[in-house]
Amino acid sequence: MNGADAAARRAAGGGRGALVLVALAGVTATLVVAALFHAAEAQEQARRRDETVFAVRSLLQGDLLRVTTLVGGFAAWVEETGFDDPMAFEAYYLRATRYLDGTPWQAVAAVEVLPRSQLRARLAEVDERRILYDAARYPRLEVFPLSPAALAAPTLMVEPRSRRSRVFGFDIASDPIRLEHALEALETGRPVLTPPLVLSQDTDTPDAGRRRGVLLLAPVRRARERREDQRGVVAISFVPELLVADAIRRASGQPLDWQLSIEAATRDETEQAQRVQVVAVTSQLLHVQVLGQSWNVELAFPEDPSPLTSDTSLVVLLGLVATAFALALTYRKTGERERLRAALEERTRELEQTQEAIADAHRIDALGRLTGGVAHDFNNLLGVIAGNLDLLRDTLVTAPSPEEREGLLEFIDDASRATDRGARLTQKLLTLSRQAALHPEALDLDDVVREMAGVLRRTLPATLEISTRLAGDLPQLRADRVQLESALLNLAINARDAMPEGGRLTLATSLVPAPDDAEGEARPWVELSVTDTGTGMPPEVARRALDPFFTTKDVGRGTGLGLSIVAGFVAQSGGEVKVDSVEGQGTSIRLRFPAETTQTAALPDDGAQAWTPVAREGEVVVVVEDNAELRLVLDRQLRALGYEVRGAEDGRRGLDLVTRTQRVDLVLSDCVLPGDVDGFALARTLAARRPQLPVLLMSGYAEPPAPEQDPSAAAQIRLTKPIARAELAQAIRAAIDRRAH
Repeated sequence: MNGADAAARRAAGGGRGALVLVALAGVTATLVVAALFHAAEAQEQARRRDETVFAVRSLLQGDLLRVTTLVGGFAAWVEETGFDDPMAFEAYYLRATRYLDGTPWQAVAAVEVLPRSQLRARLAEVDERRILYDAARYPRLEVFPLSPAALAAPTLMVEPRSRRSRVFGFDIASDPIRLEHALEALETGRPVLTPPLVLSQDTDTPDAGRRRGVLLLAPVRRARERREDQRGVVAISFVPELLVADAIRRASGQPLDWQLSIEAATRDETEQAQRVQVVAVTSQLLHVQVLGQSWNVELAFPEDPSPLTSDTSLVVLLGLVATAFALALTYRKTGERERLRAALEERTRELEQTQEAIADAHRIDALGRLTGGVAHDFNNLLGVIAGNLDLLRDTLVTAPSPEEREGLLEFIDDASRATDRGARLTQKLLTLSRQAALHPEALDLDDVVREMAGVLRRTLPATLEISTRLAGDLPQLRADRVQLESALLNLAINARDAMPEGGRLTLATSLVPAPDDAEGEARPWVELSVTDTGTGMPPEVARRALDPFFTTKDVGRGTGLGLSIVAGFVAQSGGEVKVDSVEGQGTSIRLRFPAETTQTAALPDDGAQAWTPVAREGEVVVVVEDNAELRLVLDRQLRALGYEVRGAEDGRRGLDLVTRTQRVDLVLSDCVLPGDVDGFALARTLAARRPQLPVLLMSGYAEPPAPEQDPSAAAQIRLTKPIARAELAQAIRAAIDRRAH
């Protein structure tokens, strides 16, 4: 029995030992699992903090960039319009600020800087302009506070206006800090940011003295004919603390403590974020450079420990099975988390790419609308100039002295040429928006390059060697000669900028076979290449070279629109642009145009355009034009041609006028009219009511709406502003005679 008892004791001891091993293994596995989960949670918290910091920095930089862009736009507007047009300033403010919803800035003001001896006369002039608008809406300007400074800098316009605000009339020359930074902006020609100071609009509010803001000042220099040039600044005020708080609110879903310090930037500062450990708080320091200032934002993230607990008794009872199950479950959850994180990162990248593409599309669409609108208004102005010049020319024909008449006609010819140059300028704007009305003709590319090479040799620096390599016997291409010459000149200027120390510029022509995958009739390309030996471009820059507003030049030396205009013209002509560049070796830009299958000889100018037909007895023309000056010019031109003229300022009044007038031989209308009846709607309505009545449409834009928008619009357009009198007379005569037949 003693041997059996010993065996039993040995078996019991072995079982207890296995239980102890299971318990130890369970406890050890529990601790290991807890440690793994804790490490993963800490890593996840660190990643979320880094994402929040990156988002705050991106939002803050974006808000500052939008405010800087806004002040630059206002400065350009004031240079064009002036310091004393509050109604137009308010309208521009409402248009511009629609694109900055959510950016916490305070106000924008226009400040003119002038000698104090001229202040009284300037105030009288501003008050006289105020009465022309709405004296009740725009209050009388009273400059304050009184200052003995030699210069005066009154605030002449401000938006938004508020009864509690004390910005309108505030003389920034009374504050040495404001005046010093305004003069610095005027001297350097660049925007300047003031140090924190008490804003003028807060001096009579409960926040006075407690909240300090900054002013972003952009210089304005406005040239005036026969008068002294104006100068001043456009100031946008904002509170840095509000800007930072808004960025943190949008970037983080939890309340954070933060602190902002602003100091002058130093050369040895770095923009790399620095992490500081302080007891149970992790601090993150953001460093942002803002126009010569260093903004340091310190963020504090609270710790969020998530210690794991486990049922030790359950681990002990289950032993290795429970431990193995816990390890397997942990491994599975960790793998799923990694897969989810990878999927989230991939989805985030896709969303960022999509947002960037949408932003680019909106930017290009806005650019097209902007350039189209500017060209329309500018063409209205050119129409007034050209029409009055034609009338003045007719009047001067009867001048008493031949010598006087010859001299005056020479001045008129110069003004007419200036009008033509203005029209070509609008063509460049419209080319950028791809709305340009091109005048294609059959061209010999070798002749164009040969002629332009001579022009370039006379205009470019002597350090540039200009050579040509012409193919000879090239088929003709069909393009607008003026636009083609302008594109070549634009490329040559870019090449000059890429070779500051001199180099070689080569203009070459060649015939390129049609691509194998060409659809329809396969036609070869006629190619023009402009090659330089300059600095070249890296691949990432070459890929964006044709994007609007993309430029590698210094601030003030380029707009980023030159190559975009070239690309727009070539695309409208049915061609394509290729960019080849090697950094350090040079760049070659190739313009390709479809070759003409039939060759056409150039027709000489036989002066047929000079024929100006006149009206027949009793013929009546109704003119519908919202621009009063242009409507008056058209009235005078048509009466000089013998027509009876009736005028209306919008489409609905035009319809009423046609209905009331017993005899109407033709309706001449602008395409873009105020109200619910534009030129196209007017033409459609008259076609339904009086099918035999001809309608001629005028447009400051270069193309009619797309056929899918208005199928009848393209057939109605006949004249593009500015309109020469001979062209107007011929178009009216042809339209009336066509109705008669």
